[in-house]
Amino acid sequence: MCAACYRKDPLSFRSCVKCGSFERAYHFELCTTCAADEQLRALLADDDGAISPRVRPLYETLAASKPSNLLEWLRDSPAVPALRELLNEDGPLSHASLDRMLPNKGVQILRSALVANNVLAVRDEQLSTLERWIPPFLAKIRHPTDRKLVRSFVTWQHLRILRRKSETAPTTYAQIVTVRSDLKACTELVNWLRDRELDLATCGQGDIDRFLATGPTARRRIKAFVGWASRHGFPNALTIKTVSKSIATPIEEDERWTLTRELLHNEAITLADRFAGLLILLFSQQASKIVTLTVDHLTQSDRTVSLQLGNKPLELPDPLGAMATRLATNRTNYIQIARVRDQPWLFPGGHPGRPLTASRMSIRMNRIGIYVRPSRQATLIDLAAQLPHPVLSQLLGISASTASKWSTAAGSSNGRYAAHLVRRARGASAEPAGATMAESKRVESPDST
Repeated sequence: MCAACYRKDPLSFRSCVKCGSFERAYHFELCTTCAADEQLRALLADDDGAISPRVRPLYETLAASKPSNLLEWLRDSPAVPALRELLNEDGPLSHASLDRMLPNKGVQILRSALVANNVLAVRDEQLSTLERWIPPFLAKIRHPTDRKLVRSFVTWQHLRILRRKSETAPTTYAQIVTVRSDLKACTELVNWLRDRELDLATCGQGDIDRFLATGPTARRRIKAFVGWASRHGFPNALTIKTVSKSIATPIEEDERWTLTRELLHNEAITLADRFAGLLILLFSQQASKIVTLTVDHLTQSDRTVSLQLGNKPLELPDPLGAMATRLATNRTNYIQIARVRDQPWLFPGGHPGRPLTASRMSIRMNRIGIYVRPSRQATLIDLAAQLPHPVLSQLLGISASTASKWSTAAGSSNGRYAAHLVRRARGASAEPAGATMAESKRVESPDST
């Protein structure tokens, strides 16, 4: 029988010849659980059929997976062939040994599973990936002097900063993209100059202008490199004109509230997507921040549910508060292999122990008609016109300067209230721990009693 007919046939249900459970046989009269363990042992066991102490942690991590998911991973994952080669090597399983495997998504999922189950130590994966990517990319620079210069630039201008920040927060994918874009532009520049028998020390402003004019706008990313070189021994006073970033047009207010009502009441949309979309449409949250929210950011009491986005908890009105509570207790798990207990993320990702990525969150939002940037801008314009910028900063978790700019752009006239708020904060002994958006909208007049 084909697979479709087999799933419909009553004869596919039988007692497992190994454990005796009565269910649909996967193959050779084995249930899914026994078949998964048998195939996993066939992959990891030695010639005697035993699991060695070296491989035991890997076996226990994978064996904890949902059997059907594990069978799919063993059948389809590109990490399995590379893992077979790795097991033939001597020495313990480590990050270095996984780094030698052919890079693919399956290897990264396997690494995340081992890290989440304490088989491998935690490390900044994005930064490690960048550090492995840089040396082969620098080989594209033809002249050794230029190669040394660009290597110094990326080491002291980018890696030094990322390594310092990595001590307190993991490196993000957006930061990696920035470094790669700068390096690609630098490489293109030095090779372009060498083709004309020039280098960064002998070229002039006209050469730089021609380089920029004859290529894509991405070439303007040489600005950081040229500025760094001028501060480190290159006397040329080269200038790179900055091109203003394009500003997305905010969505219309009617469209924003139509989308809000849709997310509040349409049960056909997954709960996680509805809640994430409402955080964008009501509180102007970035996708990169939404995916880092954990259950600890939620505070529940008998009557209220609060969400910590900034310095002060934000009280969520119903039905948004009820949605947050449901999401915290019914989070969708996209993990294919291994299991992670007490996973804190409100939006778990496909890698064990890690949340959903910001890019994936943006894709999911686009599918339900929410485009993050124009939606956030519309929300910020609305809130900045009603609330003082210190309140925006405290409740939404945006910087004070950003909140001030949006208040100015929205024509907000809450300057007197902001000054009063500062005076009150200095003179008051304590303030309430939380604040609701409704309470924050009240603008106190200095002339009132």
